Amino acid sequence: MYKVFINDKPLIFSPQRFSTLNLLEVNGEESKKKLLTIIEKMEDGTFSSGLEIVSNDIEKIWEEFNSFYKPIAAAGGIVKKDDKILVIYRLGKWDLPKGKMEEGESKEESALREVEEECGVTALKIVDKLPEVLHTYTLKGQRILKTTYWFEMTTDFSGTMKPQTEEDISIVKWVDAEGMKEVLANTYPSIKDLLGIYLIKS
Repeated sequence: MYKVFINDKPLIFSPQRFSTLNLLEVNGEESKKKLLTIIEKMEDGTFSSGLEIVSNDIEKIWEEFNSFYKPIAAAGGIVKKDDKILVIYRLGKWDLPKGKMEEGESKEESALREVEEECGVTALKIVDKLPEVLHTYTLKGQRILKTTYWFEMTTDFSGTMKPQTEEDISIVKWVDAEGMKEVLANTYPSIKDLLGIYLIKS
């Protein structure tokens, strides 16, 4: 099963019915053409609540879907300290620290670097791997498929945090369970999805 967010709406690829989203079966020789139509309709908001694609060859369908995009990799972290989670506020939305991987970096190195750069938090330690999140966007006419690799982290950092303003981050703070309600009410669907999985897990 694969899940990707297009225009902030989920598109699920599965070999059998998985969700309660609108369902389409995609099989056969015309599958790539059908996928492009689906992508265009997801982009223009036709499928306003998302869509699930079911196929008897889901790996082939997923490969064809990827052929329409340029891949970009990023990494980030859900950082926990004293039962609080580190969040950032960027461009009107609550978010988690993350950023594009640099050449030669491992996923773990990239995630640690991005959290430190965006928040000014050091002494970070990775304790677990979290599900990757995929979303799409368009840059200069090119469709981009961005995969963000996520890690659960801890820290004993007690210094002053500093938002990376050059990355449009205006606030960095720790939130408890009550504060998380505000975050979940104003964040991206992909981040809300990830936080939901993490909060259930922990």
